[in-house]
Amino acid sequence: FALDNLHLIDSKFDAEHVDAIMLLTEWNEFRNVDWDYVTKKYPECKAVFDGRNLYDRKTVEHAELKYFGIGK
Repeated sequence: FALDNLHLIDSKFDAEHVDAIMLLTEWNEFRNVDWDYVTKKYPECKAVFDGRNLYDRKTVEHAELKYFGIGK
């Protein structure tokens, strides 16, 4: 298993070329997301994997992203 394409960043919006978003924490800074901003900044991003089930499926899908609630 290789992580050659995994890049760690300091801020949630420092990323480039985002294919998907994975939420794996319940930290407050990740609770409220402007999904319209996300889709404009990362047009190649097509999916959200919500490991904490914090996001509303309809809100995410309204931004034309596929939503995957993990553990539901």
